[in-house]
Amino acid sequence: DVPMARGEEIKPGANLLANGGFELGRELWNLGKGGKTDASLKIDGEDGPPGGGQSALISVGKIDSWGVQFGQNIDGGKKGKTYTFAAMVKGASAGAKISLQIERRADPYDRAMRTKEVTLSDQWQEIHETFTLEKAFKEGWFAYVSCTRPDTKFRVTQLRLYEGEFVPFKEQQREESGVAGVSIFDVPELKSAPAGGELKRRAEWTQLAE
Repeated sequence: DVPMARGEEIKPGANLLANGGFELGRELWNLGKGGKTDASLKIDGEDGPPGGGQSALISVGKIDSWGVQFGQNIDGGKKGKTYTFAAMVKGASAGAKISLQIERRADPYDRAMRTKEVTLSDQWQEIHETFTLEKAFKEGWFAYVSCTRPDTKFRVTQLRLYEGEFVPFKEQQREESGVAGVSIFDVPELKSAPAGGELKRRAEWTQLAE
């Protein structure tokens, strides 16, 4: 490994999770419910999500089995590499508790990482965990927010899973705001007229990987 030069900033790798700020609604995200767990999902722009955009409001009623797992399936990481899993979260009911977890996408469903259960406040906060992967997960990862508390509501947005040490969302956002970015989308219908003005993402567009 090459040592970091003095004054050099730590920069996160590319986000392994797509649609982490729900720009495309719930696309690629799954709300799993164990047994007879009762839960619902709503994605909107209320409660001032960090970075603008949208957040997911998860409402949990009755809890059964492993409760609620709200997450996304991705390829597994590389053994020996260091990763960080982070999310911006906010309690929408008193005493809301959640954790971040990554598990194997097949039996025995063992964990690559798991945070402690965190009690959420009514203000946006960032929870995160940095870990070094000790074994391969050839079946892939399921990275998710876990809740096992009944009668709970919480919001989550800006989910990030990347190679490297933790970089606070605010710092990353500030850095990215000074860089002109380009995103490429697969558009179902090509318009002959100029788009004009600021292009906005649409639900029927599919964002392509970097």
